[in-house]
Parts: sequence; structure tokens; C-alpha cells
Amino acid sequence: MKNLSSNKILLYCKKLKDSSNNYLWIPLSFGIVQAEVAKKSIFITVIKLVFNIFLFSIFSFSNLFSQTIAELKNAEKIIGVKTEYGFIMSHRQGMGQLQAHVPIIEIDFNIPTKGEKYWHKLYRYPTMGIAYTYADLGNPEVTGTANAIMPYLQLPIIKTKYFEWNYRIALGMAYLSKHFDRIENTQNIAMGSAFNIAANILFDFHFKLSEKFKLSTGIGFSHFSNANFQKPNLGINIPSIGIGAYYQFGKKKTIIIPSDSTTQLLSKKIYALVIGSYSLKAVYPPGSSIYPAYTLSIEAAYQITKKRRLGIGTDWMYDQSLLPRAGIDTTYNGVLNNSLNFKAGLTIYEALIIGRLQVSIQMGIYILRKYNEGEDFYHRFGFRYNVNKHFVANLSLRTHFAKADCIEWGMGYQF
Repeated sequence: MKNLSSNKILLYCKKLKDSSNNYLWIPLSFGIVQAEVAKKSIFITVIKLVFNIFLFSIFSFSNLFSQTIAELKNAEKIIGVKTEYGFIMSHRQGMGQLQAHVPIIEIDFNIPTKGEKYWHKLYRYPTMGIAYTYADLGNPEVTGTANAIMPYLQLPIIKTKYFEWNYRIALGMAYLSKHFDRIENTQNIAMGSAFNIAANILFDFHFKLSEKFKLSTGIGFSHFSNANFQKPNLGINIPSIGIGAYYQFGKKKTIIIPSDSTTQLLSKKIYALVIGSYSLKAVYPPGSSIYPAYTLSIEAAYQITKKRRLGIGTDWMYDQSLLPRAGIDTTYNGVLNNSLNFKAGLTIYEALIIGRLQVSIQMGIYILRKYNEGEDFYHRFGFRYNVNKHFVANLSLRTHFAKADCIEWGMGYQF
């Protein structure tokens, strides 16, 4: 922790206490400890259950409709503008003061795939693009505004001559104009840094009005956080609805979709994978040290279609941020030693296979640990790239519900 006088520490804690009745930092002789209300509301519990079901079923949308379209005409380029309206979720107790309605403007540029690669045909010619998003987070002095740039992949669920139903996965970076400051902005307990990860999931419907113009409407979910590099890091989550307009330009190309481009079962294949990952994690109070964390993941997966893979696994974690957390936790009465840094979990996951890339969503449960952080379940959203037949590069975000825990960087070996 940075040098602070005792008076400043007491003032700092008092401001946090005044700004929320449910979220407190208590001054102790050894520092400041974060104390969260143990009893979670029924509403938050229900939201978590829906979130888990949604995560594990999202990739199934790519297999809902397997009809073959005989011919498509794709534009070379598409530009669009969209306006959305959403709200900041109170996904953690104590965040009620940050709730606000959020107007959003998005400008995006995309290029439809044309079949040069096999996965283009397999996913019925998805679209790749990049989006700029501006969001007014509802309180100019506390939460400010967000500006984000996110590359994305848009996959069709239904695609006809005049209508499209798509889902989009976007991941990029965001700059937030306001974040937590121990002197000037103690009310923003969601964001601890100006630069953050931005992620978005969107389900939208496109209606073609002419050869060049189409309108859209849809529902989306946006997330901003710094992946626990800097505290506080509860994150901002925004569900939204919106409408948009798109203009297509450039030379068109006729695409013939082969009859074997839809989802087919492969011969049953089982894969084994071992991945080692490295992370950095911050602890409370803000300004404290950043600690390394290591994860060894051992998994087995079953290829059920050309698009999808289901798997189970175990995570063996050594997280050096847990010991200092336990040291300032007034509810922990055990012995303080390095064994508190160890924990293990069981996972199930689904992966979407896009050429050499795997986009995976995992749900895990802790089965072994000496220090309880207050969460029983964890989630992982990740990208894995097959460098060759055996070696795999890994980049993933591990979370507790909608709160980022850490970014995992690593390499693995696939059998």
C-alpha cells in the first residue's frame, strides 16, 4: 500500500462507508480490509443461475438451423450505425449507487467472408468487423463515459435473402473517463483504472430493404473491467436493446454453398489437453502490490460436430494474492501460511471451432481450498489457437459471475 497517514486512511474509509451502506472498508492496525455483506439477495442468485445457463447454451445457436442456402450475394464491405439504450446492472451488493440508464452509440465496419477457408462455409459465411462504441454511463462525476474499440465475429443463425438473425462476439479495449480515486472519486467502486477490457455479446435481426440498405434491431450485453490488474474491479455490466441501419457498398460476389457445408458429425474423437497459464492479480486496498498466480489445467474433450467440442477438466491453481487477502480478512481465523494460496476446481466447457481458433466458455466449481474468497463457482471465457497439431496458445478471462478475477496467458500441449 502506498504511504498514507492514519488520518488519510480513516478519511478514505469514511468516504467509502458513507457512499454505500452495504460495502465497507474497515481501517485496522495493519491496513484496510474489504468486508462485503455475506448474505446475497434472491435476485442476484437468480441472475447468476440464468447467467450460467445462458453461457453454456450460447454456442448451440450455431446449430439451431442447418438448412443449406443455394446461393448468396455478399457485399464487399458494410458500414453501419446503431443506437442502444441500456442500464448498469447492480451485480454486486453495494453497487446500487452506480445504477443508471446508459445511452450508447456504435459505428461499425465489417466485411463478409467469401469462402476462402473451410470454416467460412461451415458457419454459412460469417462477418468479421470492428466496432467503435461510445457509452454515457449516467453520472458525469462518478462513472463518466466509455469509449471502446472492439474487433468482432458475427455468426449467422438464420440467413435468407431478406432476413438475418445473427449473434456477435466482440472483444477489445475501452477508455473510461472516470474511475476510482482514493481522494476525488471514492464512489466509483466498480472501476479502478482508465484503460480496461471491453467485451460484448449481441443477438440482432437484420431486415433487408434494398440491395444496399438494411435495418437492424437486437439485444446486447456489454462488460468493462481491467481483469483485476487494479482495484477496485467489480466491473460494469450493461444489458441493452437497440436499432441500427447499414449500408452495403463495393463489388458483390456470388457464393455457392456446397451441400456438405452444414454441421456434420465426425468420427468420435477424444482430445486431451494440458495448459499452463500465468496471471497477475491486485488486492485491496487500491494501490497495494500485484501478485502472480499460476494455473495448470488438465482437460479431456469430445468432438461432437465439426463446429463444437464438449469437455471436462481440472484446474490446479497457486494464487499468491490469497495469503495477503486472508491476512487482512477479519472473518478468517486459520493459520496464515503459503498453503492458503492453493486451490483446485472442476470444470465443464463448450468450445466453438473456427479454423485453428477455439472460442471456449467454461463453468467451474472450487473443490479444494483452505481460504474461501466468498465464491463457489467461477467462469472462463477464452481463446485458444492451434499453433500446430500439438501446441496451443491460450488467452482467457476468468471471472466470478460478472466480476473479472484475472487474465490467463499460457501455452498448452494437445494429445
